[in-house]
Amino acid sequence: MKNQKGSTLIVTTLIIASISVLLLVSLGISSRNLADTSRNLNESQFVFYAVEGAMNETLQRTINNKDWPLEGEYTDSYMFDEVEIDRSIITSPQERIYEITGHYRGVYRKLIVTDDLLNNTLTFEENVP
Repeated sequence: MKNQKGSTLIVTTLIIASISVLLLVSLGISSRNLADTSRNLNESQFVFYAVEGAMNETLQRTINNKDWPLEGEYTDSYMFDEVEIDRSIITSPQERIYEITGHYRGVYRKLIVTDDLLNNTLTFEENVP
């Protein structure tokens, strides 16, 4: 009888220890997934605001300097708070198309603004392939 009680106690202790280890491992995996999700969200927001800022700077520069850019196509690339920004502006007598693309650690965002110069309207498109 004593051997049976001792065996039951050992088996119960091993089962509780195994369950505890499994819970700790699953908790560690869950916290790592949560940290990855949080990091991805922060990177997405980083790119979102960098592209918004680049578009705002481009529009303000166009408003303040009517001669920029000249007719035709203008392109440049630069870093904006660690986000690589590619800017393209296509100007014709009827419209001006602004295309801003941001890249940061695999996160991508594209914003296109079409300025209808004849009707004085802006059209926004986001993440166009």
